Amino acid sequence: MKIKIHIILFLLFKTLIFAQKPDMIEVRGRVIDVSKGDLVGISGVTVSVGENDYDITDKNGNFKLSVLKTKENVKITLENTKHTLISPYAGLVNLPPSAFINIKVCKQENERLQNKVNALNQTIKKLENKHNFNKRQLVNMQQELLDTILFFEKKVVQLENLAKASTTENVKLIAEIKVLNDSLQSLSMALTKAKEEKYLRQQSSFAMISSDLKRYLDALENLTLMLEDNRIEPYFNASGGYYSLYEKINAYNEARKNMLERQDANVKAVAHYWENSDLTAQCEATYNFALQTVHDKTVFPLNKTVLDVLKEYSAHPIGKSKAIKEVKKGVNEARPKLLPQIEDLRKQINDLISNLKFYN
Repeated sequence: MKIKIHIILFLLFKTLIFAQKPDMIEVRGRVIDVSKGDLVGISGVTVSVGENDYDITDKNGNFKLSVLKTKENVKITLENTKHTLISPYAGLVNLPPSAFINIKVCKQENERLQNKVNALNQTIKKLENKHNFNKRQLVNMQQELLDTILFFEKKVVQLENLAKASTTENVKLIAEIKVLNDSLQSLSMALTKAKEEKYLRQQSSFAMISSDLKRYLDALENLTLMLEDNRIEPYFNASGGYYSLYEKINAYNEARKNMLERQDANVKAVAHYWENSDLTAQCEATYNFALQTVHDKTVFPLNKTVLDVLKEYSAHPIGKSKAIKEVKKGVNEARPKLLPQIEDLRKQINDLISNLKFYN
């Protein structure tokens, strides 16, 4: 009898490229049985990726496949096994650059473990519908809670074996088993609540960080467009000709103000809710580049070379040619620095947002 178990692999980072196959990456993993509390590799299971590649697990349950790096996901199929898939959640496997995939299964006759996993998956599904958590969050949550279930299940099985070996009813062992089951229930509830709150905080922090950074970048780009050489003279041609420039300046200042006010809180949020020191440093570096390098060193000097000249001319409209010349000089000094900085900032923002999604 063949039972197929479908698993979706999300290939977010594709860095393991074979020299002989530059369009492929390597996926390694292990099919393991957790029915008795221990992790036992299952041999002889056929693991395939559509019609592209397949492998048969070795004596330890290991397999290796080649997958097209251009695909965002692939479907892995397991054949020649009577076991039931219990992890990863819904068959979804998050695949970081150096991932080793553990596909956990259990024997069909282990109804108790399957019932616990089914109850866990129902809880995860409710949270998915309630909060719209992403797949990575759901898989991670299920994995952590399942590990807790498996830890307690192993202890219970050990006590049950002792009880079976006893010639008389062992009241103490039965009581210990009940305590373990009760502890598992209360701990699972607490862990679920903690993970739910953590991911909600992640969602809120992610929305704020990505919104602030994108808003600042948009305002910076709009301001830069207003400083093109052919736009300068119209600012001097009529009363209020520079109002459109001032609108962009005000929008830029507001975006920068939000960045400045929330920088510390957002960096601390990444440190606390993502628990990744490299990601925290990346977030701080992105904010510092925007506020210190781009603004302080390039944008802020425009106050003197452009805005002060415009204000002076609007108050005393004399020396128009000289004023235009001064403003163009200031703009032409800033733009060669500003344009590559904008592209650099755009890349930093996109990389940060991508990593915040990946590591949540």
